[in-house]
Amino acid sequence: MLPPTESHDPASRSEIYGLATIAGHATTPRDLRIKAIRALARIPDQNAIRVLGEMALWEQDEELRNEANRSLEATFGDDLPEVLESIRQELTGNWVESNPDEDDDEDEETQNASEYQIVRQPEYQTSNQTPRVEGTPLGLLWVVLGLVILGGVLYFMFFR
Repeated sequence: MLPPTESHDPASRSEIYGLATIAGHATTPRDLRIKAIRALARIPDQNAIRVLGEMALWEQDEELRNEANRSLEATFGDDLPEVLESIRQELTGNWVESNPDEDDDEDEETQNASEYQIVRQPEYQTSNQTPRVEGTPLGLLWVVLGLVILGGVLYFMFFR
């Protein structure tokens, strides 16, 4: 009889999504979120790394943000700042062309830091104007529906 072998199947997208949901949901208990962060850190998948990077960059809870940083640091070590910067650029859409031969000075860092601020636009209208609605007016639909019903009633009254 052969001894059972442990299989290390890569995590499926649904498992990563489930762990990311647990880790990122603010109403989930903190200890469960920390366990989810640690589980994501053991998954060698770019989506799991992206979730951890997003938490390391923008998580409001400092303890969870530090846990995500520690998890990523265990994987990337000294390259962590570059990894976090690439995740920040990817998620905010601020891709900056850089020349590796250039010296980094404080002015460039200040300029680049101001480019990465997220500006959230309100999802609602603040003006009193009624938005223009495309398509068939609702009144016209009621008129057509009324005519069809009236025609049906008249048809059954006269041809029955």
